[in-house]
Amino acid sequence: MPEVSVTGERSLFFTHRTNEERWRLSEKVAAVLEGNFVGEPGSVFTFSTASIPNGTPYPPPLDVVFSASPDPLAAFSFVQVKDHAENKVKREYIDAVIGQRVQTGIQSCAVVSTTGFTAPALELARVQNVRLRVLQTEAKWPYPGYLPPALGIHLVPRLQLQAAVLVVIGPRGTGKLSLEGEDLLRPVLDTEGIPSSVNDVFNRSLATGGRREQVESQIEANPGLAVVNVSQEFKGSKVFVHTPDGTHLIGGAAYHALVLRPEALESAITRRYLYYDPLSKTDIAWCAMADFQMSSVHDYGLEDALYHFCLWRFPSGESDSVGGAFFPA
Repeated sequence: MPEVSVTGERSLFFTHRTNEERWRLSEKVAAVLEGNFVGEPGSVFTFSTASIPNGTPYPPPLDVVFSASPDPLAAFSFVQVKDHAENKVKREYIDAVIGQRVQTGIQSCAVVSTTGFTAPALELARVQNVRLRVLQTEAKWPYPGYLPPALGIHLVPRLQLQAAVLVVIGPRGTGKLSLEGEDLLRPVLDTEGIPSSVNDVFNRSLATGGRREQVESQIEANPGLAVVNVSQEFKGSKVFVHTPDGTHLIGGAAYHALVLRPEALESAITRRYLYYDPLSKTDIAWCAMADFQMSSVHDYGLEDALYHFCLWRFPSGESDSVGGAFFPA
């Protein structure tokens, strides 16, 4: 299977207001797809659902809003989703969305339907500049292999601190203090007045100065690497360690960490979508979805729960582009 490496950022904020209903999943798929066509690419925060205060006790509930900051109140665009088994969206619903646009003050809006729109609804949306989308389920790819039959997830290796040696600067000179086990998790350090554990300081050290990139390159170059040794000097800040015989300044630290490689996951495609514009009658994106039951990956910010992985492809002539999203059910 072809592989692509990506760096993900948390930009999807989904409210668990229901169980995994079909219509709720349609809202989420519409949210991740439409987010590619509003604002600057890669800079949009997506919220589903949201209510935008409009000076009345009853702000209209919005299925999806997009914001340039991690605050739904700063939304600049919204989407309403209609998932009906049979009926097409009528003119009256488009008229209601136009009213919501006036109520919220958000001019950019779209309506997504799983069944399509009536002719009067299409005409009103065209005149009032309301984007229309159709999310077609159980779609057939333009040709075999257009999108893969299965999706895989390879979580990057992570480091688990096993031991640390601190260079302690005391009144009698320089010494060493070894810590391991539970002592690595206790707040025995003081960093600029903030209590910290050795494990916290170690993780912060990986996030600065390109150190993480160096360690990841080292791991990538040595697939069999089981342990990593990392050193750190405390030059720009004062770090103290609290010991039974007093508090001492630390000049540096040496860390010994295990390299943990989570098992690669793969799941077959369970849903296929076509996302198209009924006004221009053009295909916007094709989307494949696979389900993953995640467990024991809390260090990656993931709960023990069912997740959906969407991979979409935007047709653009000879050079199609791809994108994806990973979000909880």
